[in-house]
This record gives sequence, structure tokens and C-alpha cells, in this order.
Amino acid sequence: MLRIRAEKLDQQAHTDPLTLLPNRRALDRQLPALMRRAHDRAQPLCAAMVDLDHFKRVNDAHGHAVGDRVLAAMGTILTDAIRDSDLAVRLGGEEFLLVFGDATPADAAKACERLLVAVSGFRWDDVAPGLTCTVSIGLAVRNTGERTPHWLARADTALYAAKRAGRNRVESAPH
Repeated sequence: MLRIRAEKLDQQAHTDPLTLLPNRRALDRQLPALMRRAHDRAQPLCAAMVDLDHFKRVNDAHGHAVGDRVLAAMGTILTDAIRDSDLAVRLGGEEFLLVFGDATPADAAKACERLLVAVSGFRWDDVAPGLTCTVSIGLAVRNTGERTPHWLARADTALYAAKRAGRNRVESAPH
């Protein structure tokens, strides 16, 4: 009974309750294993920072309850978009991180393009009449020996480049 309770508490500690995605704490636990596997297999590892465009407008125009429903829907969209070898995490607010294991940079870019289509094509009108949502994505391939904070910062920089370039797009960081 205590073991089951401990497992349940551990799951709660590592899961975002709104999106049901792993949280930042889970990222800290799972990312090293993904990095080791990529290193051992001599495969690239790609990170995509994903941010809902103009999310504050959703909350301002439709209320925070609708904003929460948008975030929950994003959790489902991201879960449906990834493979078992990938990781989707809610970093906080309206920002998410995807880590693509066993994917070339071209494959990761294609997955991000499919994600753009999935988000913009979602039936947001079912969440709130007149609602539309898009995301911007910054993609970075981890360079050999690159420290994780630098790698993720490059993905974040690419995300802001996507926003400056008009949003609802993918931008890749230079290597």
C-alpha cells in the first residue's frame, strides 16, 4: 500500500495536472537518458521549443477557464504528435518542449511542421466560439559535447526568431 501511494505521489510530482504532460521536474529526470541513448547510438538529438501564439489574448478575450482548456487541448495535441522515443513537456505557462529521439534534424523539422498544421487545424471553435490558435516553434539540434542549457537556449532563441518572423512557423537554430 505504501509503495502504491509513493508511486502515485511520484507521478503527481512529475506530471503537469492541466495538460497531463510531464513537467520540468520530469524533464530533469528523463532528458539525461535520452541524451545517453542518442550518444550511444551516435544519433542526433533535437529540441523544439513550442509556444502558443498570443495566448494572453485568449485569456483576455475568453477568460482563464478557456485558456486552461486550450492548454489541456495542447497537451493532447502534443501527446498525439510524438513517438515513444520522443518527449513532450510543459515547461510552464503556454510554453512546451519537445525532444526528438531517434530523429534526424530533417525528421524533427517535418514533425514540427506537422505540429503547426495539427494546432492550426484543431477545432478550437469547439473550445470557444471564434477561437483560433497557432504556435511558434524553435528547433535546435544538439551539438556534440554541447551543454544542455546552451542547447535549449538556442532552441529558445529560434522560437523568438519564429515569433519575430510572423508566428505560426518553425525556425531552426544555426548549429
